[in-house]
Amino acid sequence: MGSILLVKLPPVEIQGIPTQHVLRQASMMQRLWTGLVPSMIRGGQEASDAVLSLFIHPVNQELLIYTICRDHKIRAWSCKDYECVMVWDVLEYVPNSEELQNAAATNHIIRKSQGSSSTDLQLSVYLGFEDISLFCVFQPVLEDGQYKLISVASVPTQNDSLIDFSLTDSEIWGVFTTTDGQTAIRFISYEEGLEGTWNSASLLHIDAEDVPIPPLQDPREAYVEFIFNQSGFSSHAVAKTLSSISRQPVDSRLGSDVLKQEVIAAMETEVLKAARGYELPLDEYFELQLQCWKKFCSNCSQYQEVVDKPVGLFIDQNTGLIVYLKKGNVSLLRPMDPIEQLYLSPGPSSPDLTVSPLYCDDLHLAEDIVTLFKCIQLVNENVSKEMKASFQYDICQSEPVESIAQQIACNLLVQSSDAQSTSSTAFKFVQELQDYLQGMMEPINAIDRLLCGIDVAQGTPEALSMEESVMETGRHILCSHLFSSEHSAILLAEILKQTCLQRFQLCRDLMILIYLMLKMGQQLGVNQDGLSQLEVDLIPKTSTYLLAYHSIYWLCCCQSSQPETNTVESSLRQFVALEISQSSGISAACNLDMSSGSLIEMFLHGIGGNQLRISLTNSSHVLEDSNETWRCVLLPAISALARLAWPVSSSFLFCEFLLGKCQYVQLQEYIQLLNDWCEWNTSSRYFLLGQSYLNCNEPYKAVECFQLASQGVVTDEFLLNKLIQTDDGDTKALQVLYYLKVLRLLEQFNIPNLVISLAKTALSIADDRDPNIPSLWSKVFKHHLELGHNQEAYVAMTANPDPVRRKDCLRQFIVVLFERSQLQQLCDFPYIDLEDEFVSIVESRARSIDLRTQKYYEFLYAFHVYRGNHRKAGSVMYEYGLRAGREISGLQGLQRQVKCYVAAINSLHLVNPKHAWIIKPMSINVPQELDVPGMSPKRTYDGELLEPSHLTKRVEVLELGDLQKEYMLASARLKLVQWDPDAGLMTGPAMSAEETVSILVKAGLFDTAITICNKFKLSYSTVFEALVSKCCHGSTDNYAWNWLTANDTSHLSSTTEIRASELSWRLLEYYFQRLDSDGENGYRKVVASKLLSLGVPLPCWLVQSYKRKNTPELLQLYINFDLLEESTNLAIEFIDAVLGKGKEHFGLKSCLQGSQVANMWLPYTAIDQLLHMLKESNEDSHFQQLHHALKDKLQEYFNTAESVSEDMERACRLRAKQIQESMMME
Repeated sequence: MGSILLVKLPPVEIQGIPTQHVLRQASMMQRLWTGLVPSMIRGGQEASDAVLSLFIHPVNQELLIYTICRDHKIRAWSCKDYECVMVWDVLEYVPNSEELQNAAATNHIIRKSQGSSSTDLQLSVYLGFEDISLFCVFQPVLEDGQYKLISVASVPTQNDSLIDFSLTDSEIWGVFTTTDGQTAIRFISYEEGLEGTWNSASLLHIDAEDVPIPPLQDPREAYVEFIFNQSGFSSHAVAKTLSSISRQPVDSRLGSDVLKQEVIAAMETEVLKAARGYELPLDEYFELQLQCWKKFCSNCSQYQEVVDKPVGLFIDQNTGLIVYLKKGNVSLLRPMDPIEQLYLSPGPSSPDLTVSPLYCDDLHLAEDIVTLFKCIQLVNENVSKEMKASFQYDICQSEPVESIAQQIACNLLVQSSDAQSTSSTAFKFVQELQDYLQGMMEPINAIDRLLCGIDVAQGTPEALSMEESVMETGRHILCSHLFSSEHSAILLAEILKQTCLQRFQLCRDLMILIYLMLKMGQQLGVNQDGLSQLEVDLIPKTSTYLLAYHSIYWLCCCQSSQPETNTVESSLRQFVALEISQSSGISAACNLDMSSGSLIEMFLHGIGGNQLRISLTNSSHVLEDSNETWRCVLLPAISALARLAWPVSSSFLFCEFLLGKCQYVQLQEYIQLLNDWCEWNTSSRYFLLGQSYLNCNEPYKAVECFQLASQGVVTDEFLLNKLIQTDDGDTKALQVLYYLKVLRLLEQFNIPNLVISLAKTALSIADDRDPNIPSLWSKVFKHHLELGHNQEAYVAMTANPDPVRRKDCLRQFIVVLFERSQLQQLCDFPYIDLEDEFVSIVESRARSIDLRTQKYYEFLYAFHVYRGNHRKAGSVMYEYGLRAGREISGLQGLQRQVKCYVAAINSLHLVNPKHAWIIKPMSINVPQELDVPGMSPKRTYDGELLEPSHLTKRVEVLELGDLQKEYMLASARLKLVQWDPDAGLMTGPAMSAEETVSILVKAGLFDTAITICNKFKLSYSTVFEALVSKCCHGSTDNYAWNWLTANDTSHLSSTTEIRASELSWRLLEYYFQRLDSDGENGYRKVVASKLLSLGVPLPCWLVQSYKRKNTPELLQLYINFDLLEESTNLAIEFIDAVLGKGKEHFGLKSCLQGSQVANMWLPYTAIDQLLHMLKESNEDSHFQQLHHALKDKLQEYFNTAESVSEDMERACRLRAKQIQESMMME
């Protein structure tokens, strides 16, 4: 206080030097004295014009400083000229001001109130004296260039200490400290002048000294609930108290949940310290806990008193917001509706009921309503804290409200009847209550009117639904961001919490009052009809409203949780499975970011805030030309928010929102609060409760809830319009659709047994013609199969009436059992009317999957054999073997192919020979005119797809012999690969019989080659040629033994040791004797030619065989290979044999000389050729000798032949003559 120091700063973003000026009204000498002499020398006395309070206000493009000084005068200073432009004595407008001229100013304060323009200004001065205090309101005006003040009002006040005040355009608000040290906030309309009365604002005062503990409740639970939800303790106060206990600093910015856990842990430590390690009885431990927690709560209260020390009051002129400033925090003063005012202060100054639901034209009823609130307040004052705490605790434990209230009423009456004197409190309470009630003309109507006033739905709960309205552009802009900030959500949630708590307490006291009226009915003069109405109508209504407000209060207190990312993703998948309508609160909640705070705050951050703004926009409370949001819009906003959260309505928005935000535990608790009494949306609540149980891993509870919810699919709007999304069909059809949605939801979790149970429930209620029956059977089949219940899955599959779904189930059945290797069970099922589809599916699977990773062909073979269809079994194995040889490379493929062919042959052997045939897998061929080498069979030469008409199908029938041939080829190839693992033999297309024989003889597998030649009617020439080569070129015994052991030589070897080369010749001899013993096949020539070509002399057995069978051919071979000596010797021997010498060696039965002369002949051409060759070799004497010997032998033959011919001729003639003579004689 004192002079004014005016500091001017340079303009923003412009560099400059601040200037300062002292504003003081004094003479020149006083100014010099003040500037030259220090204040310590001048003394500490302040001048009479010292400033006590000031404010700055712009007027006519300049700033004026209005001050109130110690001399009780208002002075105005110009910031432009630094001069005082107005001095105004306030005491002129104060009655009896002569006595106050010299009075000391203890606490003068000046404040202003500005209207829409800078000239619309009102200022108020608080004059605080020892004996009197008052407010003077002025309006500054400018007349003739002089500033003046026009008195508006003078308002006296109580002689309390003013801390601060604020001025509006019609009211004065002040913060006072009363004589008993309490803080009071009062307001008055100064327009009423001296006739006005001061009104007090209702401040929350929580008594932290005596926290009631309900029976059977732990002190820790009760105190934690009180400290964090009821007391209003700030986090700073709690953190300070916690720091004093733990002896370490605690950050007050921790979240409430974290701070709560820290407090619980610290108090547990304190209790253990107090117990000193002893094991205490339960009652002593209870008392010890109570002491520790009471001490902690008391410390919090002391810290809170410091935090709550008042320092000022601020009113926003634009919105009407009233801010109560404290040392550690701020509080906001909100307007109260008339019901709150009547309940909190039912004094002589009753509120205006014209804008209240309690308004009525009947004055007597209005008086009865006021009296009713006095009765309610009287009941509230006489119900102890323990009773109130027990009442709320029992409600949370789902105790019946009626029985709780009735018990309290009985206790009050018992206390009154047990009173020792009429001066006792209990007796006075009953007498006073009777007086109030007897003074009411229509108490029943008053109670009914009060219940209508506290009914949020106003009697039409079906009208409380989600609003989807189109707002006008101007109003949309006006309301689009109204109450959209984070602090606004906290503010609205806290106001709703206060309102619901007060309404809950009002309903509680009203219900106790009603039971008191029932007990005192005869004394009050209430007739039987009135008592019946109380019991039948008003008590259920009161109970319903009490529980409804309690549920909203619980929502305001319950903290939301932050779900994990995988929980949110799972929730989204569930909503996709349910196909929830986009207009539901669930879909809206899924698109929002998570936020902390209470459930109501989270709701306001989401769809609740949008609905609130839509509701306010559609109402008349938000005016485009008014900004007084706090005064005009706050109460309607709270009412709209209460309607959104009101459980007794058709709206299901809040529960949907909780589910969408993954608040599963909170949703379960909230629904449990509603289920015992709320009849609205019962089935929908059970559905959401079931879904929350699912996400909390309680599937059996979930299924039970889903079954209960099915009863309301026709009546509940959420189930019908948002979940099922259709109203077509009867109740059973809608229930089946509902169960299908639930089954989709259950399938998101691993609970197949419950899916089966619920699907069977749906099947039990479905009509026979319901189109969803196939879907239900499919789900039963699917999950039985998943559980391994193969028999049940088969039954469900066969019971499915839809052939398409049945086939799909059969395909899945086959695949799953194959994956589990349960092939025996798969084969054992009868498949009535499904066998063809079964075989088709297995064949399709077999043909579409890599042969190395499947057993479909083997199963099909076993399946057909099991059913006696051997021809089909053979066909399957043939196809399997055919593919194995082509698609599986290496030894494994050939082995599998051979085994398959053997199985196919065996199967066909079991079939009637007339039916022992199969159809070779169909192939697609291109017509001859399109058959271009290298061209695709499915596309033209230009790459275009062939039309179906251009493709021809070919059916090839294979008999048993054909299969045996293919088996022999495959077996031979396998033997080759086992003998010589050559990569070229393992891959590539199938070989022909000729190619196979060629490779076999090359490898030395002559037995196999001969078998193939025999089967395919091939010549053995290749075999003999190869064997001759082996006999002639066997370099070592080891090499010879390698291929000899691959053939059957057991009958060729003797007991004595034999060489490999000798055994090979014996094998050749054996094959020769076996295959060409009669010489008709010409294999002698093949063998002899091969031997002679290799320069190897013919073995004796071959020469002897040749001599006996075809000597001329042997002679010609000798000649062809220039073996002149051998040829000559053979020719001479043969001539001798013809002449009768050694004929048995050449297989001749007769000769030229003998009793029986047969027709004989010699190979003259060969002999002539031989003679010619010998003649040309005249240089060699040996050949000349051979030539002469042959020529002599031939001449001998000719001579003998001539002699024999002559003898034969004579004999013939003689015989002819004898025949002729005999004929003549006859």
